[in-house]
Amino acid sequence: MLTNERLSLSVSVDRIRVPEVRLRSRLDADELDGLLESVQRDGVLQPLYVIDDGHFLWLADGGNRLEAARKLGLKTVPAIIIKGSKEDAITYSAKLNINRGKIDPVELIEFVTYLRNSFHYTEERIAEKIGKTKSYVSQLLKVSEDKKLINKLKNKEITLFEAIKKVYSRKKAKNEKTGLMIKPISEKRVSFGEKDKKSGFLAGRSGRLPDGARVIRTEEELVDWIENAPVISINTDAA
Repeated sequence: MLTNERLSLSVSVDRIRVPEVRLRSRLDADELDGLLESVQRDGVLQPLYVIDDGHFLWLADGGNRLEAARKLGLKTVPAIIIKGSKEDAITYSAKLNINRGKIDPVELIEFVTYLRNSFHYTEERIAEKIGKTKSYVSQLLKVSEDKKLINKLKNKEITLFEAIKKVYSRKKAKNEKTGLMIKPISEKRVSFGEKDKKSGFLAGRSGRLPDGARVIRTEEELVDWIENAPVISINTDAA
């Protein structure tokens, strides 16, 4: 449990340890250059978060700022210090960076698998720690079992959204009694913008838009639909 938060305006960068496993935000080259210029000009303005376990200070937030400070030879940085454990630093960092939306999907899958295998977390516990639903965590773990999908994710051939759809499609094929089907958007029947046609899909009868149907664009919306959609019968040959 994280307790006793306090702000220190001067923490030695040499005292801050980075956990060997950490789900970090991935900034592009322009963002990194902009951060470096900002730190060179003004110093580190936004405090880092570090976890004090009584022996070490573990980085929980601010990895890119810390790297910039070290690259520029800064000796100290401002930091908010919280009592906790190394494990807290690892999961706190992950939750913040997932919310920022700048994480690599393969690294996310590997991180969730790490929490399960190394900390023996249940899916419920992982979900609690990273601020996601149990269903979402479950789908990530299923994707992790498919090496071909992982390779395609690494090579940017598919998105995480598409990987989860593929996993669900296989589940459906093995369990036809559910009666569920993911139906791609039909341009002939429903009018949407080009973005919707490319990124979303509808679940419904014969591709028509039923009451309460929606365009699904994110991985979590997809998982929510998979877990909560009613059992329906779909006639794909209807005119």
